[in-house]
Amino acid sequence: MTKSILKIPLKVSVLLMLLLSQLASADAIPEFQKVPAFLPVDEAFRLTASSDDGLVKLYWQISPGYYLYRHKIRVGDDKDPVEIVMLPGMTKTDEYFGEVEVYYEQLEVEIPVFTELNKGLLVEFQGCADAGICYPPRKVTVYP
Repeated sequence: MTKSILKIPLKVSVLLMLLLSQLASADAIPEFQKVPAFLPVDEAFRLTASSDDGLVKLYWQISPGYYLYRHKIRVGDDKDPVEIVMLPGMTKTDEYFGEVEVYYEQLEVEIPVFTELNKGLLVEFQGCADAGICYPPRKVTVYP
C-alpha cells in the first residue's frame, strides 16, 4: 500500500492544471508581444545634408509612426544661430508640449550660407514615436 505524502483537493488540482496549461500556451504573455520595438534616433530620423549654389539643404527621412517637432529644430549654436524657414507642419496635440506643429514622413529645409562651412553646421532636432516614446534633443554636426 502506498501512502500519499501530499493530499491536494480535487478542485485545487484542477485549478492548478488549468493555470499551468495557460502559462504553457503562447497567449499567456501577450503583453510582451505588444511592446513596440522603437528605432534608434538616427534610424527614426535620417538626416542628410547637401550644398549647392550658396544653399545648404537639410533633409530628414522620417520613419513611419515617428514625427519631428517644428519648434525643436535649430541650426547653428547659441552664439551664432542660423535663421531657417520651414513649411508649415501638421498640427498635433502633444501630451508634453500641447498644440504643436510636427512633420511626418520627410522634411526639407534650405538655408542660405554666407560663410565657408569648414567646421560643419550644427543641427539640433527632437522627435517622438506615435507609440509613446520621445527622444531627447539630438545635436549633430553635418558637413554638406
